[in-house]
Amino acid sequence: MANGSESLGIPRRLTVAGSVLIKIDRAAATNSGRLNAPAVVVNAGATLAVNNIGSTHLAAGDTFMLFSTPVSGSFNITSLPPLPSSGLDWTNQLALNGTSAGASTVTVNTNGTNITTTVSGSTLTLSWPVDHLGWHLQVPTNSLSAEFGTNWLTIPGSDTAVSTNITISPENGSVFYRMVYPKVDVG
Repeated sequence: MANGSESLGIPRRLTVAGSVLIKIDRAAATNSGRLNAPAVVVNAGATLAVNNIGSTHLAAGDTFMLFSTPVSGSFNITSLPPLPSSGLDWTNQLALNGTSAGASTVTVNTNGTNITTTVSGSTLTLSWPVDHLGWHLQVPTNSLSAEFGTNWLTIPGSDTAVSTNITISPENGSVFYRMVYPKVDVG
């Protein structure tokens, strides 16, 4: 149950005094449920339930805007959908920006590692240790006759996986890959 105080038909604040149910879908995150109000105040005893209605598993980095504005107060009970692995947990950013996100709870190893390779038919499988989840797999964008320099392309999604399959193409000749740990800019 929610109450809004209105002025000229526009609610200035939504007060949550009961239960809120929000439905999310990773495949259609922009169309997931969201409570829209200029301000949201949660009274003691209020509950929040979030249900995943999508068929796609949730993953680290999935962020859902549950409220259009930061939430004032906190829910007595919060029920969130299960995440697919023990290395993931939900973040609570409701008071900061109205979001909740799947985040990795695994500590990332920042020491270098080797890439393991296997070949089956025309498929090259590259893999790396689970504690390097968050690293980026890269391939150079320039020809072998040029220096590698800074011409590396990050393979999309490699930072959220620990392996990838690549189709071998004889036309490519030699191809190199590397793992890099992303630098975090502060300030």
